[in-house]
Amino acid sequence: MRTKIAVILISVISVIYNIFFFVGNQKSFNRTETDKFIIYVNRYEDVRRYLPYRAVVRYLSDTDNVAEYYLAQYAIAPVILKNKGRANIVLGNFHGMIDLDVLSGKLKYADFMYVDFHNGVFLFSDGPLKWN
Repeated sequence: MRTKIAVILISVISVIYNIFFFVGNQKSFNRTETDKFIIYVNRYEDVRRYLPYRAVVRYLSDTDNVAEYYLAQYAIAPVILKNKGRANIVLGNFHGMIDLDVLSGKLKYADFMYVDFHNGVFLFSDGPLKWN
């Protein structure tokens, strides 16, 4: 009889301890970092539809934030994103207003086409961009 009471008592204490443990950890879990990641990656959802499969695209930004470069690479995979050099397609990630005349000099395109996704993300190309 004592053994049954001891097993029941240990079981009840274990259940209570687990409830407090999980409730306490649930409150301390910070979802904002996960949410920021998902929001950032979702900015590129429409961009992928314009990019050829396994293309090489240049990345251009108004900041030197390396983390954003790697997140953009993750978001548009399997397309390869490069930080330097020339490419027929350029992915622009801008946080402020951009001057297309100044940008034209940076891209070294005589004439270029672009798509504005209205969230700071642009695609620039020296030829037509087609929706896939």
